[in-house]
Amino acid sequence: MPDSTADWRILPGQINATGKHGPIHSKNLPVSERFANDKASDYFWSGVRGLSNLYLSKFVGLFRPFSRFNDVNNLFRDIPYPDVYSRWREDEEFARQTVQGYDPIQLRQWTCDDGSSNIQDTSLWKKFPVDDTALGWKQGRLVDLWKRNKLYYLDFELLSTMECWDDLGPKKFHTNGTRPRFCAASIALFYVDEVNAYSFSTKGMLMPCAIQLSQDPTLSPIFSPLVDTKLDWLLAKMLVQNSGANMHQMISHAMKTHLVSEPFVISAERNLAHCHPLYKILKRHTRYTLAINTKARNGLIDAGGIFDEFISCGGGGHIKLAVELYKKWTLRSNNIRRNLKERGVDNVEELPYYPYRDDGLLVWDAMETYVRDIVNNHYQNDEDIMNDIELQNYGQDICKHGHTSPQFEMSMVATKEDVVETFTTIIWTVSCQHAAMNFGQYKYLGFPLNAPMSIYVDPTYIKKGEYDTEAKIMEKIMPSQHQIIKQISIAYILAA
Repeated sequence: MPDSTADWRILPGQINATGKHGPIHSKNLPVSERFANDKASDYFWSGVRGLSNLYLSKFVGLFRPFSRFNDVNNLFRDIPYPDVYSRWREDEEFARQTVQGYDPIQLRQWTCDDGSSNIQDTSLWKKFPVDDTALGWKQGRLVDLWKRNKLYYLDFELLSTMECWDDLGPKKFHTNGTRPRFCAASIALFYVDEVNAYSFSTKGMLMPCAIQLSQDPTLSPIFSPLVDTKLDWLLAKMLVQNSGANMHQMISHAMKTHLVSEPFVISAERNLAHCHPLYKILKRHTRYTLAINTKARNGLIDAGGIFDEFISCGGGGHIKLAVELYKKWTLRSNNIRRNLKERGVDNVEELPYYPYRDDGLLVWDAMETYVRDIVNNHYQNDEDIMNDIELQNYGQDICKHGHTSPQFEMSMVATKEDVVETFTTIIWTVSCQHAAMNFGQYKYLGFPLNAPMSIYVDPTYIKKGEYDTEAKIMEKIMPSQHQIIKQISIAYILAA
């Protein structure tokens, strides 16, 4: 049943997990939806190691200084170093994470969006007025790359109105806080390296060239690696990663894979017979979906949960952000082919190195072929689809209790091709897309300097040269030692 206490019209419907074990508890779920003993054991021991590292690091931290970036290395006591810890400062690594990191679905191509041939007429340039001088490039290079579709960007405009959480009690939003958290609504620009300037990189890889830490160019300068100091540029990259980490945790991961999938799982159980061919291909991919989502609502994204403890937008801002993004989401937008095309990153000639795209499409195509074979084997024509009462009830239940329009519509189960796309997209979302969003968390977010989950200075007003030592950055901007230890340990547990 949908949870009657949740307004599913602003967020996806969810299972009612109320029962003898409490108002929200996975043990209240049907036995078939609970974690099996082996899965529960895996989570338990990951939690033990993560918490062990937390307490050991807190103890060791009492006797060690914490004013340099390398001091963070001392906080890994009972868990391995994340993969990125030795190369997080490198420009190549920063760029690689946009196409192969913890959230490789934010990148967009900078194209002419109004039919004009002038870069200055684009909507991006009007809030991000970058030019060759700001980049330290020879005149004409920026426009040349733009005309050849070789410029790509991250734009976290949606974070500009996000409410952030206060780190100290009483917990309030940042307007009244004593040590408020912030989040950068940053913009980062990349170009395709066509000459293989870096011997250890691959020709066609992206390289970063400019960063602006807000949406207002009159308040925030443009940072560039050829113009600014190494520390200024490194700090700018860290703050972009703060933007990405917050967007990833609540939107790309929690909302766009976990929460949106739940109505499809519930409706299948209520409307499709277990011998139904579509139930069979769906069920093997949705095992534990309800269990893990229930756990997330009881300790992760709920009031007082883990998100409140260590991410910038915790304390309610993360839910408001999800509500805003859900308005713009539809099931079709999780179709990887549609998503790549909409972001302008589907062309291999223009963007040669994009592992998420290239590997993802191989899996998507295999899934789509399999689903199409099943559909063609059981339905002769579109009329058969409409005459399948169980399938039509499945769609109506979703529309009534799970997703409103345009997030899901009955037209998505109206023809054979619609059913192929719908069920391929659901399977993709709960399996491969979730894997891409989840299992890289410790590799990248487990090293907090690579992607700090919270920051404590408003990045909008950071000026060049203002933070000229690592000590100033660690003391004023980065989370406390305790918060950094939390991020390390929680990232380890979440990626299990």
